[in-house]
Amino acid sequence: MRARRVPASVTLGTAVLVAGLLSACTPDTDAPRSPTPPRSSPSASSSPSPSPTPTEPPTKPVPPSVDPDPQSAPVQLLDARFDADASAIVVSAVIPDRVAEGSCLLTITSAFGVDGVTAPAVPDASVTYCASVTVPVASASEGPWSFELRYTDDTSSGSIAGTVDSR
Repeated sequence: MRARRVPASVTLGTAVLVAGLLSACTPDTDAPRSPTPPRSSPSASSSPSPSPTPTEPPTKPVPPSVDPDPQSAPVQLLDARFDADASAIVVSAVIPDRVAEGSCLLTITSAFGVDGVTAPAVPDASVTYCASVTVPVASASEGPWSFELRYTDDTSSGSIAGTVDSR
């Protein structure tokens, strides 16, 4: 076989192309460089380099409509009983020194499951009531019931828990 001769223009063009590609791979000397620590071998006379200072992770901002730490509202129990005539658990409570519209959630739990109801809180002159919040039950034999009454308004919340028996 006879060797083919490549024209000089092709060889020169290829060299220019390769040189251009290689120059794109070399760093730009005018661009700022991040400092690279020098590599050195440890010696007995070298001192340890300081550790980087840890930074606190950024915290998520809390939307302004949500109070991240609502004020505690003390809930005082007035009455918790099984009403045989209504076949229901009835709980009443007062939130002293609090006059606000809110809600009262009564949740009851027995061996037969969990049930609950929400009722409006009733503001008065100097207190707010969760008055006669009632959850119907199938029969007295479902008891005893544990309950939680939770009061909530725009700026505060509180709860009280206990037990009601059908006797």
